[in-house]
Amino acid sequence: MSSRLGDFQRRYPSAIISPESPDSDATVGVKSYDVMTTKADTATYSFYHDELYQIQVVYFSGTIEKLGGLDAITDKLLETFGSANNVEKLKEGTIVTWLKPTTRRRAQFVVVPMGARLTVLDTVIESEVRKRRAQQTNTGF
Repeated sequence: MSSRLGDFQRRYPSAIISPESPDSDATVGVKSYDVMTTKADTATYSFYHDELYQIQVVYFSGTIEKLGGLDAITDKLLETFGSANNVEKLKEGTIVTWLKPTTRRRAQFVVVPMGARLTVLDTVIESEVRKRRAQQTNTGF
């Protein structure tokens, strides 16, 4: 995920800043951008001090079917990330998690009846963002 914000903006000039995103938080240096894509319903890229640390992609049911179904997406994820570290069955869905410590990555694929969400993030930067958010909470700002 070694992309800088400037590189991202050159690659996706139509990206729209997403201050409404739950991940956007200017007080800790996080900016999120939405990108229109033909293979997903939404794609949000989040940057911490101009370094990409998280990508979140949402697929609604219709898009999943256009991509060949849930099995096709799952096969692609297994090809990309390998065997999952954890599979959690929920009452109405599944959460599949891959941990890749050598590359500082965690990927999570959440499937619910209305669609799915794939999140890939840099675990080191995520830890820093969490610390900064906790400091903001503790200081009241």
